[in-house]
Amino acid sequence: QRVATVLIVLAVACTSANASSTFYVSWSQGSDDNAGTSEGSGALKTLREVGARLASGAIAAGDAVMLHAGESHYGSLTVTGVPSISLASYGKSGAAVISGGVPVEASLWQSQGGNVYKADLTATFKELLGMNGSFIGKQLGSEPAYLWRVDNSGDATALPRARYPNGDGFLRVEQSQSDTAFYDSDLKGATNYWTGSTAHLRTSHYTWEMRTVSSFQTGVVTASSKWGYAPAAGYGYFFDNLKSELDAEGEWYFDFATSALYYYTTGSPKDHSFIFAVLPYGVTVSKSNKFSLTGVAVRYQIIAGVKLANSGNSTVADCEIAYQAKWGLYASTSSSSTFTRNTITSADGGGIDVEGGFSTTVSHNKISNVGMRPGYGFSGVNGAIGMQSTLSTTHITFAENEVWQVGYIGLRFDGVGNLIEKNIIHDVMLTLDDGGCMYTWGKDASTGHVLRNNVVYNSISNVSSAIPGTWTFSVGYYFDYGVTDVLLEGNTVYNCPNGVFVQYACDNITIKDNVIYNTSQGVLFAQNFEEDYVTNIKIEGNTIAGISASQTALNLGTHTEKGSFTTANNVYCFTLNTEPFYLTDHHSFTWWQSNREPSATACPSTLDSEYSVDKILSENLIQNGDFTNGTSGWVGWPSTNSLLSWQSACTGMNGGCLKWTVDDTTNALIYANRFATTANGGFQLEATASAPQDVAITTNFVRHHDSFDSLGWSWTFTATAEPTHFTHVLVTPKGDNLTRLDFSKNTASSTTVLLDNVVLYSVSTKARIPGQEIVLLVNPTDEAVKQDLPYGYDAYQTIAGQTTCSVELSPFSSVVLINPSTGDCDVGSQTTVVLPLIAAMLCASVLLLL
Repeated sequence: QRVATVLIVLAVACTSANASSTFYVSWSQGSDDNAGTSEGSGALKTLREVGARLASGAIAAGDAVMLHAGESHYGSLTVTGVPSISLASYGKSGAAVISGGVPVEASLWQSQGGNVYKADLTATFKELLGMNGSFIGKQLGSEPAYLWRVDNSGDATALPRARYPNGDGFLRVEQSQSDTAFYDSDLKGATNYWTGSTAHLRTSHYTWEMRTVSSFQTGVVTASSKWGYAPAAGYGYFFDNLKSELDAEGEWYFDFATSALYYYTTGSPKDHSFIFAVLPYGVTVSKSNKFSLTGVAVRYQIIAGVKLANSGNSTVADCEIAYQAKWGLYASTSSSSTFTRNTITSADGGGIDVEGGFSTTVSHNKISNVGMRPGYGFSGVNGAIGMQSTLSTTHITFAENEVWQVGYIGLRFDGVGNLIEKNIIHDVMLTLDDGGCMYTWGKDASTGHVLRNNVVYNSISNVSSAIPGTWTFSVGYYFDYGVTDVLLEGNTVYNCPNGVFVQYACDNITIKDNVIYNTSQGVLFAQNFEEDYVTNIKIEGNTIAGISASQTALNLGTHTEKGSFTTANNVYCFTLNTEPFYLTDHHSFTWWQSNREPSATACPSTLDSEYSVDKILSENLIQNGDFTNGTSGWVGWPSTNSLLSWQSACTGMNGGCLKWTVDDTTNALIYANRFATTANGGFQLEATASAPQDVAITTNFVRHHDSFDSLGWSWTFTATAEPTHFTHVLVTPKGDNLTRLDFSKNTASSTTVLLDNVVLYSVSTKARIPGQEIVLLVNPTDEAVKQDLPYGYDAYQTIAGQTTCSVELSPFSSVVLINPSTGDCDVGSQTTVVLPLIAAMLCASVLLLL
């Protein structure tokens, strides 16, 4: 009996010791003198008091802190060494707001003359933050404060800090002086005029950097420390944070010593609402595992809205993180954490940054308007990124996030063994260059990743502040130097300059079952490197479609033969470009299938020209194109090397044909009878051709006098062993009364071409819209969707040539359709179903006709 009694007493004691408490915080109703364990008038008032009680142990492990919804809670909260703390909102007025900025009351503005107004924030800082300007300045160090103008809907816009030049313009470096200095002879100002200001310099295609100016003399700007990349002539730069440059609408300057905020306007600042952001962090959690932040808004911070450090198994969920000078959410060595269903917007540095740690999940977040102010946010590499994991992370999952309106990369996934699936990333690379929707760097170990069922599109490039006339490079999926062991499967990329890029020294990358649409180059390897070739690259089962004559399917470079790659079972839709493959030279589909990929398929698109015939306006302009009795009217140039003869019987052709024997690419076959062309005139050209080996033949119109130059049009078709009749509708940019028709061969080896049935009509044309004849349908959602066919057509064909009248797309899938038509469908007939990835693996084909 006594043993039982002791056990009961111990159980009660342990239960009492581990009981958690809930603390309430209300700015409008609470007091820091309260116990804080009840709502309303019994709540605490400030985040400062919550922090003090956490530090003292009055708020302990397992306790919950509830912030009154609909209120702004000024200041920041730090949790150090206290596990299992939860922070959330209570009440029914929306989320509670943790604000790192203070409102600038209209009554504080005082005119200083010359359109400049001053607001003294001394009392505001003391009341809301318990600080003064000097203390805030020391906290921020070199980080800038931010002034946000808030409109009636609550949306905020960051305003420029006494900037030169005004607006969003920039100057250009004239000459590099060192790794700390640059020269510009046009830069105004007396000696040391710019000293103390902040110089913002674009130092590469993918970086802006910020440094305090330590000296200025006769055009030489010297920074307080080395630039990450040495200044180079032609790159853009600007200055801010100099009070004497306060001279344009909306500009501001802050004096930390006096807590004085200066603002320039030709109107009245009292007509607007402002938030002045000054605190580095909103919520900082250190060495505190199992922390939870749920349903809270975090706004107006300078370094990060939420920072986790060495705090594993933590959760940030259903939060709105907005108006950040740098990062929305920053997590360092906080393993097995979950960041989900958050909305992050208007962050100049980046959305979510996961550094170190393992097994963290980033899912179902909406991240937008990140890194959209060139020169601000993050200084150096890895700024203006939607989401990222660093090289020191392992097994991070990024799933079902949407990222858009981003200055640089949508998702950077360095580290080991990351899973990237079902993300939607679009409209990126808007302020920088040399990146893409998704990117990873491998030299320091980026390996073992799986990218599956992602949808990415609209990767742009911005080189306006880079060296004038420079190159640009933007990609859907970017595997940089030395990435290894990656599976890219079941993804969609469209409307990007390049689809998939594999940099040198990459190894064992499988590019499988993806859809790549409307990219200048579908899959691109790095070129012209004398060592570090790509190895073990597999390109299998993809659908790659182009909708312009300049787009290519594969550009595998000039040195990849020394590396190792294989291609198999890919489908290529490139009817406007007859040589969409590059491997040390340009090649046709027939060559590619015969020499590199026997299992390749060409989709049966009828899109062979950007124009169609509206009306035929003339008789055949070629008087001897059927070669019934000879080759009169046709000549070779030069005649000694370009041998013409007549052949009376030609397999697969109508009677006689022209036999053209050439031994190098300088030879041309010319129709000698001249005809008239006019600028923007339309023509339909037809010919039947064959050759014992594949040969690309280019036709064009040439001015037959004076300069003998091309009239700006050409068309290339490939003659094969099988006689084929080709038809092409064209519009010639220029015209001439003495025009001739030329044929030339594009390969260096000698060969023989048989030609027959050459027809040329003058026609009126109407433009075809390639993007309506080879279309992409995408379902970027987590539910199956039945989609109507686009552009008013009743039916399309699948790439297998089957007619379909509607399409059902599984989640995060896409399909390419071709050859639209009208009147071919009855209600309820012929639905194409795009299967989920797992089902597709079990079936012989992704597309089924039901």
